[in-house]
Amino acid sequence: MSQENVEIVRRAWKVYVDNGGMEDAVLDEYFAEDCVVEDFPEMPDRAKYVGREGVRERDRHFAEIWGDFVIEPVEFIDGGGDVVVVTVTIRGHGKGSGAPIDAPTAFVSELRDGKIVRDRAFTSKSQALEAAGLSE
Repeated sequence: MSQENVEIVRRAWKVYVDNGGMEDAVLDEYFAEDCVVEDFPEMPDRAKYVGREGVRERDRHFAEIWGDFVIEPVEFIDGGGDVVVVTVTIRGHGKGSGAPIDAPTAFVSELRDGKIVRDRAFTSKSQALEAAGLSE
């Protein structure tokens, strides 16, 4: 089941990247209706978003902060069981400040019945691995 989950998350990221954001096709196919997604722990107004509309809201919130950005998946790690860790690079500029970002980040996705039920963002691979109960 673990490798199958990696492939599910890989396909979800591909659709997300190819569409330039969170489309209904990604949500319906890859996210459970009762999913929970979480912002980076370091964000001052860190939030948890609930449901597919919550996933859209997190995506909109991120777009409000970063005027132009590109997210590129780098590595998909089988976390065992129903957990997948994805490392990504985010490049872009702050919407208000124009400050550049070129940063590695990571996401921990937990799946149930082939759909993402929890997705947490982290500012480093090591944080994500630790959250998933793994080490480098």
